[in-house]
Amino acid sequence: MFKETKISLSGNPVSGDMIYKKNQKGFIYLSQTGKNRKLDYQWQAKSQFKGAPTKEELEIEVKYYCVNKRRRDMDNLSKLFTDSLQGIVYENDCQITKDSHEMFVDPENPRIEITLRERKGQKLKS
Repeated sequence: MFKETKISLSGNPVSGDMIYKKNQKGFIYLSQTGKNRKLDYQWQAKSQFKGAPTKEELEIEVKYYCVNKRRRDMDNLSKLFTDSLQGIVYENDCQITKDSHEMFVDPENPRIEITLRERKGQKLKS
């Protein structure tokens, strides 16, 4: 169990539009690029977070450091990394009940910095 933890995921943040695709029947699936990025995020998270996934509700603060100032939809940026941390840092991404996001430019070191805080002993009902 943790009260607060920080995780940094290297690489330029990618939008969900770039990694989730729709087939001819309208089903949404994770592209090969998305699968590779998710696996990479999972390995990075496992190397930084030790312990069992929390069952507590969570608050997250996210800082996206992108390679340029191109406009991005922050909602679409969070889907892949929240799915990637599932089962590693928390049991399910629905435990995230409060979040904040900020966008920055860092062409030399693109990344996502995530601070997760447990929310005062609250647990989700099973």
